[in-house]
Amino acid sequence: MPKASTKQSTKTPQKSVEELVDELFRSSEDEILNPDIPFNKVVFLEKLPADFNKDSKSAHDKFARLQGVGIPLFHRDGLVEVRQTLVKEFPYAVNIIDNLLKPTFRRMSAGKEGLVFEPTILVGEPGLGKTRLLSRLLDELDIYHRKISVAGMQDDQIFGVAKGFNTAMPSIMSTVIHDKEIGNPVFILDEIDKAQEGKFTNIQHKLLGLLEKDEAMNWHEPYLQVPVNLYYVGWLMTANTLSTITEPLKSRCHIMRMPTPEIEHIPQILNTIRTDLALDDGLDPRFITGFDEAEKSALIESYAQHKSIRVLKRQVKEILSLRELTLQ
Repeated sequence: MPKASTKQSTKTPQKSVEELVDELFRSSEDEILNPDIPFNKVVFLEKLPADFNKDSKSAHDKFARLQGVGIPLFHRDGLVEVRQTLVKEFPYAVNIIDNLLKPTFRRMSAGKEGLVFEPTILVGEPGLGKTRLLSRLLDELDIYHRKISVAGMQDDQIFGVAKGFNTAMPSIMSTVIHDKEIGNPVFILDEIDKAQEGKFTNIQHKLLGLLEKDEAMNWHEPYLQVPVNLYYVGWLMTANTLSTITEPLKSRCHIMRMPTPEIEHIPQILNTIRTDLALDDGLDPRFITGFDEAEKSALIESYAQHKSIRVLKRQVKEILSLRELTLQ
């Protein structure tokens, strides 16, 4: 009689949404937030310097109302539904979606409100949809966010300029917190690997203090000339390579690699692209016919060669444009 095989199956059983959420709730990782900070508000600015009014009255009047005031942290219920929506659009990036949502799930399990994010670098080849994934997640969460393309940008455009200079201005973080009255805005730093480094500019270096929670609580705002609390500000970054990112920055971030979609994911991705293009043109996606078998086969066959979501989107645009021409 042949000997029974003792080899265990390596196939991982698929988990339900409920199991995944429960797993996120039960994460054993340390809580990233300081429990002494009020769970649903943050005091951004304790007090302006005494001479600030004299030197810059308009700026004083602008920020004076924030002194000692608790600014709300934006909160969003329905994270399971948000996750389900994103998984349908990005079926090849489930682990990334779950890891991005994990800090908020963990915070909610402790009975606290407010969307939070770990500093994250999403790395991968151009055209895989890294920036789009981050943008779509934040869109679905409905949290205020701003994308900053850092290639060729001076660091003072992000971190501000001290008074006394002609170009004096608050940091972009202080400006957003003031204007939007939200204590946890999120910034997407696109292509952080291309950030300029020089004698007077070094974005990667200046980020370091903002990614350490203790330092972020008392970050020196060069324009306001006092510490401000940026504890809850979210920093999500994209990069094509890690080779030009400094070790100190990498050590402070959760680094995730953006996977290349498999062929079986392309039909769903094609529908997502078609919907996005319709919405970009102000159209109802229901009025744009889906792809026939010939179109779908051609697009999938082409994707197998170039493996780029960016190229795939361009090809879909071309097909839709050809349809318009045939209708004229």
